[in-house]
Amino acid sequence: MEIIGIMSGTSLDGCDFAHVKFNDSEGLTSFELLNSHTFPYNIDLQKKLKKSPTLSGLEISYLNKELGGFFSECTNEFIKIKQIAHKNIKAIASHGHTIFHQPENQLTLQIGCGQTIAYKTKIDTINDFRTKDVMAVVDKAHHLFQLEILAYSRIWLMDF
Repeated sequence: MEIIGIMSGTSLDGCDFAHVKFNDSEGLTSFELLNSHTFPYNIDLQKKLKKSPTLSGLEISYLNKELGGFFSECTNEFIKIKQIAHKNIKAIASHGHTIFHQPENQLTLQIGCGQTIAYKTKIDTINDFRTKDVMAVVDKAHHLFQLEILAYSRIWLMDF
């Protein structure tokens, strides 16, 4: 099974893409990184993301959709430039972009609308991993993100 992963960090330099193949053999899951690429943010989007913690709810909603649109455009471009067979991609796993994070209060907010990504790429998209991690009072999202991808891959391999 092949998945595209998207990660955006607080450095605001861009979003990282990984094309990963998961294999399940005798109950053991392994993976192979097939392709990767970083897409830089344009100056306008970078400025919006930088000031995102101070935005109103309505402004955050607009930025959520805008960032989801950016992620979907980058995904389509990634598929094109890396010559990935669209039909082979089982899902997109998008961490999103963290604009607010207080794990000690079980609060976090990631933006980058997963539904927009799914609609514009025509690929099932899973997103907002960190909320569940924070609810478990865990602030090691990058490790849990990897474990969740492995868990989803097992579910998909069993279901399909």
